[in-house]
Amino acid sequence: MNHFSNVYRSKGFNSKNAVFHSNEKPRAQDKINQISSDKNDEENDKERELICAVHSTHSKYPELEFLVNGEKIKLRIDTLASINIIDENRFNQFKNRQNLIPVINPSFSYGSKEPIKTLGRFETKLKINKKEVDTEFVVA
Repeated sequence: MNHFSNVYRSKGFNSKNAVFHSNEKPRAQDKINQISSDKNDEENDKERELICAVHSTHSKYPELEFLVNGEKIKLRIDTLASINIIDENRFNQFKNRQNLIPVINPSFSYGSKEPIKTLGRFETKLKINKKEVDTEFVVA
C-alpha cells in the first residue's frame, strides 16, 4: 500500500465522491471499496489516523480534494504509487511555496528504466475532512 492507502481508510465510499477525467458518468460497477487489512494492521489502528484504501474498476483513477499548504487541490488516488508527485506548474501556483529539498533516491515510472526527472521534494500537512497528516511530495 502507498502513503494514501496507509493514511486514509474509510468504511467505503462510492464513485459519487470521486471525480473522473472522462466525459462518461461513473457506472454502477465503478464502486470504490475498502481493501481489507490483516490482523497486524488492526492491532496498530490505535496509532493511525484516518486510513483510506480505495479500489476502482473504472479505467481512470478517482480524485479527492485535499488541503495542501492550506490550499485546496485535487489529488489523483493511486494506491500502487510509492511516492506522492505534484507537477511543477501546480507547485508554482501555491501562494506559500516551500523551498525544495533535493531528492536523494530516484523513482521510476512503472516499467521504466529511466528515473523520473524531479525538481525536488517538500514536506507538508495534507488535510481531508478533519484529519491531517504530515506527508512528502516530489515535484516533477
